[in-house]
Amino acid sequence: MDVNDWPQINPDRKAYWPHGNQPEASADTLCKKILGVFSSVTLFPLKRMVLQFWIPGQLSTGNNILLSCSGYPFALSRANQLLQKYRSGCAKYMYCVSGYLADDMVIHGAPAARAFIRFAPEVVLDLSAHRGTPLVDLALECELNCSLMLPVFCKTSFKCVGVIEVSMTHHADLVFVFQDLNRQLQIEGFSNTPPETLPTPSLKHALQEIQDAFNGLSKSHPFLSGHAWHSYRSVSPSNTFLNERAWHSCNPPNTCDPVCFVRQLLGKMEEFYGGDCLDAIQAYYKDLVVIPLENGELMERIIKTQCSLLCTDDPFKVCDNNGVSSLLSTHCKCISLFVCLRSSHTNNLDYVFHFFWSKYHDHVALINVLLLSLKDHLTSFKLASGENLGDDFFVHVDSIGGDTGFVISPSKHETWSRVGMKRKLFDPFEVNEPKYTLPYITGGEDDGDGDDDDDIVFLAVFKAEPRLFFLSGSPTFELFMDKIKREFALERELSPAETYEVKYLAAPGNRCPLTNDTSLKSCISAYRASKEVDYIKLYVLKK
Repeated sequence: MDVNDWPQINPDRKAYWPHGNQPEASADTLCKKILGVFSSVTLFPLKRMVLQFWIPGQLSTGNNILLSCSGYPFALSRANQLLQKYRSGCAKYMYCVSGYLADDMVIHGAPAARAFIRFAPEVVLDLSAHRGTPLVDLALECELNCSLMLPVFCKTSFKCVGVIEVSMTHHADLVFVFQDLNRQLQIEGFSNTPPETLPTPSLKHALQEIQDAFNGLSKSHPFLSGHAWHSYRSVSPSNTFLNERAWHSCNPPNTCDPVCFVRQLLGKMEEFYGGDCLDAIQAYYKDLVVIPLENGELMERIIKTQCSLLCTDDPFKVCDNNGVSSLLSTHCKCISLFVCLRSSHTNNLDYVFHFFWSKYHDHVALINVLLLSLKDHLTSFKLASGENLGDDFFVHVDSIGGDTGFVISPSKHETWSRVGMKRKLFDPFEVNEPKYTLPYITGGEDDGDGDDDDDIVFLAVFKAEPRLFFLSGSPTFELFMDKIKREFALERELSPAETYEVKYLAAPGNRCPLTNDTSLKSCISAYRASKEVDYIKLYVLKK
């Protein structure tokens, strides 16, 4: 290689399809579409991220259903050896969906299998809490710390055709990838949620009231956003591979009932001017149709206890332990109110109304006005606990149970605080929050979870072989050289460190040596100051 010229290398993530054995023509068509989805997801092209597709198949003997990614589409950066190592490892394993196989290469009870069975995404924000399974340990070894398993449904056959895995380093980025995948799946004729059922006549009456209420609220409270959900039980999965017997064998003992969900209703706030992250929350929930009620999910507890809950800190962190709502917890800080209602049109059917607004508003006074507005429109509704919308009732704060909360009396415009909350005058049309220009999720305050993306991206070349790698914070020169050694396994090809040198491309034709902490710090400072440099270009050279 001529050291005066930077080789033609594109380290960006690309989609591949190794063309495994597909016995049916439909699988070939499916893989082509998924390959198109992966190719169209262009976010974070240099970051440590793997996309791969797990497809169900049945063994020739027995009723075991397995998910495999071998021979199916995936996307990663070929310049990142750790990502290739993870992909190669995944291709050797299978996830068991039904039954049990005593095979070291078969993994049972994993998020990918649960996403396929439960018809809902599975999110793991911290893989280190789940050490002990082969692919989790491999992911952590390859610097992948979080994952999203997204079931894929065909809009024409209404079947779950497989599961998309997204594994990456920083969980703060998962929500963006989730939204981008949703858009690309829609384009290719897929969905990430089960098909919707047609509402009954009685449910249509309740829906009309909800829509009227939300239309009124969007005009009188343009800074307020909200959604209404109703609970339902799924039927056995519409799936080519899972019959009724296999469906029950997938579940632990005493949990063979159909899965419980809350499904988002048609009623939602239309004219919304929330600003900052609230616009992103509204857009995020636009395509989120169902949330499974399991594993202590907050809506499940609200329905079971028929309580009203005010979350003053982070509603998305507590509302969904391992589902897609947890993706918002890194970015969106707001006030959130959950109220469980029932309508005389649908008897014992539970509805959960979820409202959220910025922390700039007096939430106690706002709840008074909100409940009175709902009372005017939701004529057939009352609280699931039995009170009318204008009656006194208790609102729990941040956790269900105990006396932490306050009694609210909408009809009297009065509130008796049990947690020292002070009453303030409230003007529902006064919006004191700053103006924001980007209607997307943006990084908020540091939540102290250590997931800030402060990575320095390096692309090193040695003997025409590229390596894409990352270091965080302010690495020392010793750590930097050790990383290069491990990336190229230099200890096997070269003598001790004195026999090779590292230079970085400061400008075309200007290669500067990296010899100590000072030169490395200067290189990194120039990289961070530049808005046009995606990564630091390194030459690893023999002396």
